Amino acid sequence: MRSFLAVSLPNNIKEGIYGELSFLDTGGVKRTSKENLHITAAFMGDSLSADDKAFFSEIMEEISFPSFYVSLGRTGAFPSREKPSVLWVGLEKGEEEMNNLRKKIYSAVRKAGFSIEEKFHPHITVARLKENFSRSFLPDFFEKDFSGRYSFKAEALVWYESVLSQKGPEYKEIFRKEFL
Repeated sequence: MRSFLAVSLPNNIKEGIYGELSFLDTGGVKRTSKENLHITAAFMGDSLSADDKAFFSEIMEEISFPSFYVSLGRTGAFPSREKPSVLWVGLEKGEEEMNNLRKKIYSAVRKAGFSIEEKFHPHITVARLKENFSRSFLPDFFEKDFSGRYSFKAEALVWYESVLSQKGPEYKEIFRKEFL
């Protein structure tokens, strides 16, 4: 079972990001669907089986964290702006809280014997680039700054299962833990 933990985005934030980045609808770019936009807190990959659901839900239930405010920031790319393969929107506010949440998750998950990726940079993945993509839109993308325009209160940690289909991944909510 392919899964991850995330902070979901309110619909108005998803619609705003998706609309403002419509210029990414070009050859060689695979945009993240509007419904799938989120801030990943931990990628579990295929490390959990369907049998682990109840146990892992108990682990999540024990993670307590206060709600916090998130403001979107500048855009970026992994592994770098010079050689992009993933395009993302970063955080102007809430990055420290996301890092602290990640530490709590990492500790609880490792203590229970599961593993998650160690590298972490809070962001919203908005597109993946194919090898043959046109670089013409990159200057516009990297100039995009969402600072001070999109903010929301992060109120829950959500465990999603990623189900792959011909249309792309579909994220199904397995468990939700409300923040304090």
